[in-house]
Amino acid sequence: MGSRWRFTATNTAFSEFRRKERLGGIEAGNEFLPKFIEDDNRRFARQARNSHDAHRVLHDNEDLTQIFSWQEERRMSRNLVVHFKRVTYLVTPSPTTTPLGGTTVQIRQWSDGRVDIYCGVQNLPYAIFDKKPINVSEQFQSTRRPAGQEGQSGQNFFYRRFSLGG
Repeated sequence: MGSRWRFTATNTAFSEFRRKERLGGIEAGNEFLPKFIEDDNRRFARQARNSHDAHRVLHDNEDLTQIFSWQEERRMSRNLVVHFKRVTYLVTPSPTTTPLGGTTVQIRQWSDGRVDIYCGVQNLPYAIFDKKPINVSEQFQSTRRPAGQEGQSGQNFFYRRFSLGG
């Protein structure tokens, strides 16, 4: 039997905990949790339409860390430069990597921020050449009015200074 617990918001569950049992701490919550799960399953559990288990066995040649990484393809320049998420990566030139210039490579990023560059099954060594972090406050700095002009009409607003040829 499955549970539709995944459709219930976490904060709703906690508010229900406190409302039903007036829980005061972690210990009381841990004592109440089995009763809550049993009650939730009683109310929301349904038989599966198909009893077939669709899970499959993980083979020896399958690596879950590779499967669960964010993967994107990029074109590597002839100078061995790859751009990914506002960062410029320079693949280390060597007799094995130089002929790969101009090919499509796969960028893999893990949840911890690590990045690897693959060409086929070969992991390419690289160095970060240029990093351009996004600074939101600098992006919107140009859209603010100069000091003393906050209350004025839009006549001096930055995009009104330039005509678009008309």
